[in-house]
Amino acid sequence: MKYRLSFASMSLCLLLTSCSNHYYYPHVTYSNEPISLGTVQKKLHKGMCQDKVAYVLGAPNIVTKDKYEREAWIYDKHNTEVSVSESSSGSWLILGKWTGDKHESSTIQKTITIIVKFDENNLVDHISYHTSEF
Repeated sequence: MKYRLSFASMSLCLLLTSCSNHYYYPHVTYSNEPISLGTVQKKLHKGMCQDKVAYVLGAPNIVTKDKYEREAWIYDKHNTEVSVSESSSGSWLILGKWTGDKHESSTIQKTITIIVKFDENNLVDHISYHTSEF
């Protein structure tokens, strides 16, 4: 009888805890896409908890503390975009067609640095960012 009761209570606990998700935020959608300025501006705001910031942006590159033990998280992300365009031209010779293919590519480097400062309650106090493209 004891075995059945403890098995039933363990099953109930397992069922109840498996349904809860501490990191579920219904209004935040997480993706594996690179962090963009739009993500920062839309999804981060003053008063957010650290868990939610980590859910939106992932793990920070650097974590520091000031003299009052308030944390600052620094994100430094880089993204490279490569675009390739093709063009072809040709002319007919006596024995067949001669084709000249031309490939052009361009590369754009984008960087974003985000600094999220937290207050003494580990809630977002200040967000600053810098973007560059070259």
